[in-house]
Amino acid sequence: MKKLMPILAIGATITLGSCTFFQKGHTTTFRVQPGMPLEVIATPAQPAQDAGQTAVQAPVQTKPEAAKKPAETKKPAETKKPASATSPKKISSKVPTAQSLEGEWLIISVGKTEIPSADEMPYITFANDGRFYCSNGCNILNGDWKINAEGKIEFVSVLSTMKYCAEVGYDTEINLALDSENPVKATIERVGQESYLKLYNSAGNVALTARKHNMDFLNGLWNVKSINGKAINNEDVNIFFDIAEQKVHGNTGCNFFNGDIFIDPAKSNSIDLSRMGITRMACPNSEVEDAMMLALEQVTTAIEGKNTGSKAPKTAILLDTNGKELMRLTKAPEEGK
Repeated sequence: MKKLMPILAIGATITLGSCTFFQKGHTTTFRVQPGMPLEVIATPAQPAQDAGQTAVQAPVQTKPEAAKKPAETKKPAETKKPASATSPKKISSKVPTAQSLEGEWLIISVGKTEIPSADEMPYITFANDGRFYCSNGCNILNGDWKINAEGKIEFVSVLSTMKYCAEVGYDTEINLALDSENPVKATIERVGQESYLKLYNSAGNVALTARKHNMDFLNGLWNVKSINGKAINNEDVNIFFDIAEQKVHGNTGCNFFNGDIFIDPAKSNSIDLSRMGITRMACPNSEVEDAMMLALEQVTTAIEGKNTGSKAPKTAILLDTNGKELMRLTKAPEEGK
């Protein structure tokens, strides 16, 4: 009722019954009866704020201030752990010699691009007659090579097949690494039983890295001294490795066997003996033969053993995939010595 008093004072006429009062922005309908207060019949929803009325501003919701993170403290510099006594010894890089370059090198990266391991990886072979042969994953290159007075490799008279291979993404980079215009700086470093050859471009960056397995220490005839830890005292039990031809043959003490050698370029000290064949002569003591043939099928790696003295024969150890010793070998004396 207090709200209506100033409005009625404006001069509105009220009669008995019902009336409608018009006010800016809205209408209100009343019922007027003698001796009765005004009764509001209908009032629409409150419209926008009338002029002259004081608007009450809703409080602005403010986002709570995020808690400040404590200042980060720098971690103390990590101290390098000493190299494990069992980790492979890394020999510092050396300028290659003709002898150290000879052999087949698998190309494992060009620039910063690693080449995935596959059955047929690109390679470069330095022959001892001054020729080199290279597969860049697509074409075959060949030519002459030599080491100049500065210790750099010179590739000359380089020829290549011209096959197009869209799926090979590193063949051109290999071609550029074998620069036939300028001598190429190179280094060789030994890690464990593997050697790594690096060729550098004119800017001094590594353009190509190749790896050689160094399993040549297995070449030749070996006497079997133990199988699965059990001593073998029979000089007729032997095995002969031909790494260059990737062939193996030997004697179980009764029957002859032969097979193929596969060296996985992706694994250190890798050697796998497969497609083994054996003669079928009856043997009075077949336990040694059975154990030997089973062990040869399980071989995945080979390492050089430690020599106990300057006159002691060289030793080699054949291991399975878990590093368990399967066979221990000693180098057979060469004929005439």
